[in-house]
Amino acid sequence: MIGHKGMFSVEIESGYRKGQRLFENAEISYAEMAGWNLENIIFKNCKFSFCTFRYAHLKNVKFVNCELFFIGFIGADLTNAIFENTKIEFAEFENARFDNLIFKGCDISYTIMIAVDTNAADFKNCTKFKVFERAEDITEDDVKGALGILAPSLENLELKIKNRIKSIIANVSQRHDLNVNPSSIESTEPYSKGSEHYGSKQSAYGTASSKYAALSKVLDEIISTYAEKQGDKKQPYDKKGKY
Repeated sequence: MIGHKGMFSVEIESGYRKGQRLFENAEISYAEMAGWNLENIIFKNCKFSFCTFRYAHLKNVKFVNCELFFIGFIGADLTNAIFENTKIEFAEFENARFDNLIFKGCDISYTIMIAVDTNAADFKNCTKFKVFERAEDITEDDVKGALGILAPSLENLELKIKNRIKSIIANVSQRHDLNVNPSSIESTEPYSKGSEHYGSKQSAYGTASSKYAALSKVLDEIISTYAEKQGDKKQPYDKKGKY
C-alpha cells in the first residue's frame, strides 16, 4: 500500500461525529481510542500501528485492505464487523465480542483470541499463524519468537521509546523466568510458518498461564506505552518509525 496520509485519532473522532463513515489511505499510530463509538465505520487501505480500541463499540465496522500492527481490541464489541484482506500482527482480542464477525482473506499472526467465542466468527480463506485461543498453547518459544519479530521495529524508533520497550521486555522476562536479554534480541532467523521450532504445544519452562501472561503483558504494555506517549491524541505518526 502506498500514498498513506498521517491522520490524528481526533480527526477520526471529529469526522465520525460529523457523519463521515469512510476513511481511506490513512496512517494512524500511537492512538488511544478506548471506549469510542465507531459503529458502521469503514477503514479502507489504512495502516494502524500501536493503537488500542479497548472496549470500543465497533459494530458493523469494516477494515478492508488494511495493516494492523500491535493493536488492542480487548473487550471491544465487534458484532457484525468485517476484516477483509487485512494483515493482523500482534493483536489482542481477549474478551471481545465476536458475534457474526467475519475475517476474509486475512493474514493473522501472533494474535491472542483467548476468552472469545471464535465459533461465532467466520474465518474465510485466512492464513493463521500463532493465533492463540488457549493459554496452554503458548510456550516460551512463542514468546521469544514474538520478541524476535518485534526486534527490527525497534531500530527505527527514538531512543527513549526504544529503551522503554526494552525495559518492558526485561521486566516481563524476569517476572516470567524467560531468560531473554532485550539488548541481544536478534531477528537474523525470521520465523517460518512451517517451522517446527515454533510449532510445539508443550513447554518445559513453566506453566502455560505464565507464558500466556508474559506474551499478553508484552503486547499490552507496548501498546499502552505508545498510547500514553501520544496522550493528547494529536501527534502524527513519525514516518521514520515505520515497521
